[in-house]
Amino acid sequence: MRRADIEFNSLETKVSGELHLDQSGLISVELPDPFFQHLLETLAFYAGFSLSIKADYLRFGDRHHLIEDATLALGRAILAARQKGKAVRRFGFFILPMDEALVTVALDLSGRAMFCLSGVQDSLLSNELNFLEDFGWSLVRSLQATLHFRLEYGKSGHHISEAFFKALGLCLAQALKENENGQIFSTKGTL
Repeated sequence: MRRADIEFNSLETKVSGELHLDQSGLISVELPDPFFQHLLETLAFYAGFSLSIKADYLRFGDRHHLIEDATLALGRAILAARQKGKAVRRFGFFILPMDEALVTVALDLSGRAMFCLSGVQDSLLSNELNFLEDFGWSLVRSLQATLHFRLEYGKSGHHISEAFFKALGLCLAQALKENENGQIFSTKGTL
């Protein structure tokens, strides 16, 4: 079974839990940031994996470090669990509407860390959505993936954020699907 423990400790935060890629429905997220907690629950639900994660501040109550460290821990766990199974399909792509918001997310479990966020900087909500940079870079560095988030349009920061996390969950479900022939999904034969 593709599973991994979640463990990350720093001077700012403590993160622990477990992840099961091949088991769905068991989601328990405990964070001192209710909105980010909601987004991680949403991500796990749409990715179709079980996630138990608990994170807390150790010092300053800094949202930036909470998001960064919880995401680093989650990305490392996804990578570790993924490596316990067969080769995966590697790619995921989804366009997702949520009320007035429309987002595009593309994912490649390439072994290379790259994050591109577009459309948000031009938005009037750019300050409300700046946590997406911290989340995105932390995820791609720990997961060794390429991730593109594109805001097509939207007015509600809540809807835009939730649409990104739903779409990313669906992309992870596509990309983490095991390749039945066991072949690495690359013309190079390696990632």
